[in-house]
Amino acid sequence: MKVKLLFFISICLFFLVLPKVGYAESNYVLPYPSFMPGTALYKLHILYEHIQKYWYFGNFSQFSYNLNLSNKYLVEAKTLFEYKQYLLAHQALYKSNEYFTEAYRFLGRSKQEGKDTNQRVATLKNASEKHREVLWQIKTEIPEIYIWKPEKEKQTTLFLWKQIDKAIEIRKNSA
Repeated sequence: MKVKLLFFISICLFFLVLPKVGYAESNYVLPYPSFMPGTALYKLHILYEHIQKYWYFGNFSQFSYNLNLSNKYLVEAKTLFEYKQYLLAHQALYKSNEYFTEAYRFLGRSKQEGKDTNQRVATLKNASEKHREVLWQIKTEIPEIYIWKPEKEKQTTLFLWKQIDKAIEIRKNSA
């Protein structure tokens, strides 16, 4: 009896003391997902985003605008991947990559103009870290290749891991 109790306690202690294996944790917080594809207001929200683009002028505000949309579409992609909506998730991840690249480009323009970009560089680095963390997590949960077979249309092969690797590389190069 004592041996079983000692064994049970040692197993419990082992799991309590065992170092937790995980991804790098950053303090950067991603937004809560907004309207998702398939909802009635999604197309109106996309239109609003395009109109909103013209409200932001100047390199710093364009940087913020693009980084916020990159965050939004990354969260959208993550949520869609969780629900196995691979085609929509693939498209959302593509948009996130585009907006992240644009944010980096506008930050570079600001630096060329001689503006103090230290704070925004730190923000981009933190965002890049968080994005890569989320992307690695997604990659462990999805298939490498998925064949999307819609009714009465030609099938599409999605190279999901390749797209995620590309997204990680984009964020690694900009950090």
